[in-house]
Amino acid sequence: MQHRDFVDETEKLLMRCKRVLEKKAELYAPEDDRLSQFKTMAVLEDTTPIQALGGAMAKHTATLYHLINYSGSEKQWAETLVDHINYLILLNALLKEKEE
Repeated sequence: MQHRDFVDETEKLLMRCKRVLEKKAELYAPEDDRLSQFKTMAVLEDTTPIQALGGAMAKHTATLYHLINYSGSEKQWAETLVDHINYLILLNALLKEKEE
């Protein structure tokens, strides 16, 4: 892949990630705390928000491995990649919040 194509594809992917994060925020974080779902999960599971996110992300990681090993449609790949990237973005936010 040529550099310009790589940059274009990366920008498109990150824009899809952002759109999904914004849409999911309306559903999962109707108040100001974008990370509230993981905090609630942590209380329910007697763990930390980071560990709760890890558990939720494991499902997406398993799906990613399934696609790697058994292939999938372009739509399945796109959704799985966006979900996985978004979990990493949310993990980054939890780590930043923990530092504060």
